Amino acid sequence: VEDPKASGNLDIENGFVELAATGTVLTNLLVDLNFNGETISLEKIEAADGGKGKLIGRGTVQLDPAKGFPFEGGLAMDKATLLRRDDARAMLSGLIKASGSTAKAEASADITVERAEIDLVPHDFYVADVKCMAHTLEKQQEQRIEEANQQCGSIYAVQGASAKECI
Repeated sequence: VEDPKASGNLDIENGFVELAATGTVLTNLLVDLNFNGETISLEKIEAADGGKGKLIGRGTVQLDPAKGFPFEGGLAMDKATLLRRDDARAMLSGLIKASGSTAKAEASADITVERAEIDLVPHDFYVADVKCMAHTLEKQQEQRIEEANQQCGSIYAVQGASAKECI
């Protein structure tokens, strides 16, 4: 495609996106995307984070292969909870900018982590009774030694050996 062209519009109102891997939820999604010949313009993208946080962004891509499809854009976040999982949550504010082409791209960000929570212990974790476990292992070892003594004779029974190891 030496001379790509695009025409038309894509408008989304009151959209919804949920990303299972991160728990990100975007509600009230508004997208205004215009295809004007040699330029694709994201005039506006806005969304709520399923709570009180907000996102707003814009950007353009020039359909010029000779220049490496130049692009520029940005995304502003205001107390947006973009990580919402059982084991981690994060609320961010700030601005991300990107520009460049297929030959070279640059990105910058000024982000504030408003709040972050990481659960170091999984919700289904429980603390085992170590004394009980040690006692059980000791009893199992005693049973193996006794079994070896019965099948091989006490001369072959060593601590931790089983009947099969004696034969």
